[in-house]
Amino acid sequence: MPQIQIAQPPAEEQAISVEKTADVGAAELKQLSLEELLRIMDVATTLRKEQDVVEEQLNMDQIKVRLRQRLLDAAEITGERVTAEQIDKAIENYYDKLHTFEEPKWSFSVLMAHIYVRRATILKWAIAIGAIVALLWSLMIAIVMPASPSLDYGRAEVVTAAIKPVAHFFPPRIGAT
Repeated sequence: MPQIQIAQPPAEEQAISVEKTADVGAAELKQLSLEELLRIMDVATTLRKEQDVVEEQLNMDQIKVRLRQRLLDAAEITGERVTAEQIDKAIENYYDKLHTFEEPKWSFSVLMAHIYVRRATILKWAIAIGAIVALLWSLMIAIVMPASPSLDYGRAEVVTAAIKPVAHFFPPRIGAT
């Protein structure tokens, strides 16, 4: 398989381009205002502080040692007779159960909390069920009500009202009252 070679500029041209890059960087540095430099420095300081906090919080051994010492000092001040082994066992027990979750026992307040958390879903279902019931109710009315005799009375009144103005043109029927 043939080797592909990429053309490289001569060494002299590479040295010139490095010098130009250094000149451009120095020119940009001179163009930065004091405010921009302070902002960059502030970002660097913030990053350093955050890194220190992360390292401190992730160093569990050091945290446990400081907590042990504080608990021993507190026990000495309060006059409790607690041994270092008991404090160590308490600290280990605390950190073992630190990030565990136990589901609470069911009660009315827990039920209300679950309803509150799921309120949007419950509302959507209630609206959907209400819409279905309203649709079925309107279909039932549309199907059942036209056969109802109460609508016939309304139609008879409309027909009678329309006939009255022209009724005097027609002779009365025999036996009609």
